[in-house]
Amino acid sequence: MNDSLLSAYYIFPALLLPFAGALIGKLLIRGSNSRGAIRGFATGLFGPFAVILFLLYSWLSETIGLSSLLNILACLAAAVLLGAVWGKVIRACLSSNPQEDE
Repeated sequence: MNDSLLSAYYIFPALLLPFAGALIGKLLIRGSNSRGAIRGFATGLFGPFAVILFLLYSWLSETIGLSSLLNILACLAAAVLLGAVWGKVIRACLSSNPQEDE
């Protein structure tokens, strides 16, 4: 199977996950002035995050070499740094709606 076709099977659903999460969140939490949609969108962002980590790991493994300590340390450092940044993005999405449920 072609690598670009295989990656399309992962990338397209991952890009659709935030919007599907927003729709499901809006449907589940109806009386909250789009708070459910924001939470669903933030939860759906884990799909693109997983694809970004996979692509980064693949690139690092091809560049550095699969069985080296440097590859393991580079992937670990990249995952920690991206996780911290992604956590800030998720927190910003969740706290962007100042309206509370009544």
